[in-house]
Amino acid sequence: MALLVILALAGVLVMQWRDWPRPLSPVGPPRAEQGAAADPGAATDDSRATPAPPEAKETYASVAERPLFRPQRKPEPPAAEPEPQPEATPDGTLDGLDLSAVLIFPGVTSAWITDPGTPQLKRLRLGDEQAGWSVKAILADRVVFER
Repeated sequence: MALLVILALAGVLVMQWRDWPRPLSPVGPPRAEQGAAADPGAATDDSRATPAPPEAKETYASVAERPLFRPQRKPEPPAAEPEPQPEATPDGTLDGLDLSAVLIFPGVTSAWITDPGTPQLKRLRLGDEQAGWSVKAILADRVVFER
């Protein structure tokens, strides 16, 4: 019984090896020992040996303008420049300040505020200046300023 299984497997392997694809030829110009005539004056075809240089980024500008995963596939509208908002001047007002976070750790106490004049958060520590005011204390729910 085992002999029949071994013979059947051997037959399957022989059938698969018979249809096995031949190995690909090496890339590059043919060598002289392979029977190719080496003519020093003949032009060689190096298109397979060296890849073409990459194309410039400008050729792919349409891909960037028309993103693949946007349903409309239309270019992004030009971004409108935001109107410059006046900087916080030391005029003595703290109107519009928004307390975003307070961090109180041993040795480090800081508060993060949002100033309407700037789009980013600003970190304040004890003694820092804001619009002409000095940070006197940072509590869990508020920041105390003094002038």
